[in-house]
Amino acid sequence: FLREAAETFGSQCIALSVEAKSIGQNKWQVMTDCGREKTNRDVIEWVQEAESLSIGEVLVTSIDTEGTREGFDLPLIGAVAQAVSVSVVASGGAGSAEDVSTLFSQINADAAACASILHYETCSITEVKETLNRDGIGVRL
Repeated sequence: FLREAAETFGSQCIALSVEAKSIGQNKWQVMTDCGREKTNRDVIEWVQEAESLSIGEVLVTSIDTEGTREGFDLPLIGAVAQAVSVSVVASGGAGSAEDVSTLFSQINADAAACASILHYETCSITEVKETLNRDGIGVRL
């Protein structure tokens, strides 16, 4: 399906969403149904396979950090970013503008999903951008 979709619409239109749960040090399993169902698939193997099927980017959500507001799962996001050459979007765990800055300072992620800190007005988009700028991370103000 992924290859057919990429051939029909172009790779830039195909984003793979991966829900990942830690199953050991530097090992993650692909989950489904909001992290309730195991697939017994290794996250790194799955994103590499999906890349070979011409996806254009990967959205990685850490089941372990989702909703915690304690920061992104940097080992997971870093491992995925190293495993593929397509864009990687980090999701799950942002609790502050500093968490977003830490992500981009330490990991080669291309984007960050920051739902709750914006929805619940923990910080604003402007605050996130100003923090990134202050920390030397390129961003349009």
